[in-house]
Amino acid sequence: LESTCVITENGRHVLSQTLVGAVDADKAYVFSFAGQAEAYEASKGEVSSVRDTLKL
Repeated sequence: LESTCVITENGRHVLSQTLVGAVDADKAYVFSFAGQAEAYEASKGEVSSVRDTLKL
């Protein structure tokens, strides 16, 4: 499960946040990352690398 929220100010993209969730029979895990529009886009590769190492 993944959801991304884009926050705008006067129509200009200023902030994004993504929540990633995983659920099994008795646990739930959430991974969240956010940043200003430019930084969020620039760090997508690094965030993906971190996500790929998670064992949920």
